[in-house]
Amino acid sequence: MELDCVSYFLKNGHDLGLLRENLDHLVFKSEPDELFFRYGNEGYFHVTQYGSLVFLGLSEPDRQGVMRQLVKVNEGHSDYRYVEMLSISVDEYQEYEVDFDHLVLPFLDDKAAEIIMIAMSESAALHYYRDETDQLLEKTRAFTAKLESTGRIGIGGRRLKTFIGTVLNLKGQISENL
Repeated sequence: MELDCVSYFLKNGHDLGLLRENLDHLVFKSEPDELFFRYGNEGYFHVTQYGSLVFLGLSEPDRQGVMRQLVKVNEGHSDYRYVEMLSISVDEYQEYEVDFDHLVLPFLDDKAAEIIMIAMSESAALHYYRDETDQLLEKTRAFTAKLESTGRIGIGGRRLKTFIGTVLNLKGQISENL
């Protein structure tokens, strides 16, 4: 059996209490900052308070359907950013095999699905924050290069304060969520 595990990230995070109450899927495990859902007979999805969303074994239309439900519950927050995909082969005659973007398992149960989805959730968060910090570093490089060449930073008081606020806010999000 071939399955895809696909991860997304929502900057605003998820309200797990609302999700637990409003989604019509079976919660097979609940933690303070994450929920694990069953979807049909072979599908799973995992939602974290800090914004990760991971699907395991759901088709694209099923993923989109769940995401529409999440957007409704999350009061319209719909800026999910696709992060990555892992392909999984489940074959009882194979040994465990781990590659960069492929995994071979002899079986898939709730516990194995949970471990895979936790790893993908953490990876999604790390990718998201890496991208965000890369963008801020590019802006910082531009400012410091200008400061080095002209002796001026090239950004006014209000814009400088906004930039500093953005940097501090991202630092706080990273500290809080990771």
